[in-house]
Amino acid sequence: MYSFKRIPYEDLDKAAFCSNPQKVPFTCPEWLDFIKELKGAGPVVLEVSASGGEHVGWFTGCLCRFLGVKVLGSPFWGWIGQHMGFDFDVEDVDKARLVDDLIDYAVDTLGAGYVQLTDFKIDYPDVARCTHTLIPGERYLTCYVDLTKTEEALFKNLKSGYRTCIRKFGKDGGVIEEEYSDEFITEHHRQLEQVFTRAGHKTPDYRRKMSIMFHSPSFSKGAGGKFGVYAIKALLPVGPAER
Repeated sequence: MYSFKRIPYEDLDKAAFCSNPQKVPFTCPEWLDFIKELKGAGPVVLEVSASGGEHVGWFTGCLCRFLGVKVLGSPFWGWIGQHMGFDFDVEDVDKARLVDDLIDYAVDTLGAGYVQLTDFKIDYPDVARCTHTLIPGERYLTCYVDLTKTEEALFKNLKSGYRTCIRKFGKDGGVIEEEYSDEFITEHHRQLEQVFTRAGHKTPDYRRKMSIMFHSPSFSKGAGGKFGVYAIKALLPVGPAER
C-alpha cells in the first residue's frame, strides 16, 4: 500500500522536488505556474511513500472544476502538456497498486469526482492489473529530439522527403526568423483560422497560451530551467508575379 502527503505548493522545496535528472518536464514548477495562470488550476504535489515509510517519489497534477465536477488532472484536456504523473526515485514500484491508491486518495482526501492521468511510465498491463475499473485513453508515441546533436546529424535523421523540402526552401531564398511579438501571435491565428475554415472545423484559439509563454520569464532564453520557447517563422521572397 502506498501513502500520499500533500505538500503545500508555496512551501515546496523545489530543489528536492526537481533533483531527479529524469524528472518529467511537465511536472516542473515552471509548468505548474503556467497551468495555474492559463487555467486557474491549483497545483497538487504529493510525496509518495511505501508501506514501510520509504520515500518512493512524487505525484504532480492540478485541481480544477469542469462542468461543476472537481477534477484531478495530470494533465487534463486543454493543458497542452503531453504527460505528467509520477516521478520515481526508486525502481521497485507496484504501479497498478500505486494507481489504485492514488485514485482512493484523490476521491477520499482531495474530493475529486474525476481523475485523468497520462504517464508514459505506466503501461496498459499495469492498468489491466488495477482493482479500479479504468477507461484507457488513446495510444500515441512521444518523440524527443536531442538538439545537442550536430546540424548534420539532425538533418540526416529526417525523412528524405523532408530533407528535399528543406533544400528547396534554401534554394528558393527562404529564411528562418525568430519571432515573439504580439503581431506574430495575431498572424499565426489568422493563418490557422484560414486552414481550419477551409476544412470546415472550428479554429482553436492559442493566442492566450502563446502570449503567456512568450512573456513568461520561466520560458525565456537563459532562464536556466528545463523549458524554453523557440518560436520561428519561415519566409520566402515574393516574386514579381506575386506582388
